[in-house]
Amino acid sequence: MLTVNDGLVTMELNATLIGGQHYIGSHPASAIPYLIIAGMATIVGTIGNLLVLTSVCIYVPLRKTDSIFLVNLALCDLLVTSIADPFGIIGKLKIA
Repeated sequence: MLTVNDGLVTMELNATLIGGQHYIGSHPASAIPYLIIAGMATIVGTIGNLLVLTSVCIYVPLRKTDSIFLVNLALCDLLVTSIADPFGIIGKLKIA
């Protein structure tokens, strides 16, 4: 919604649609399954990416130029699943 006060245009955003800070309170029936699925995806994604990185480090035939993209992708996805996803879950819980 746009409002004009003294020539300044301001916009109010619905927190449920943008950011989801009130997700638990406004949608409790769908919040719990979302949190369970997001938590499981975070755990499985982190473990899977650690396994990819470990296998490239341990298994010598995988240490070649062709595996650079795979290692880069696993490392970037590891950062997302271990840092960004937990903060997203915390944002939904409104703990922080």
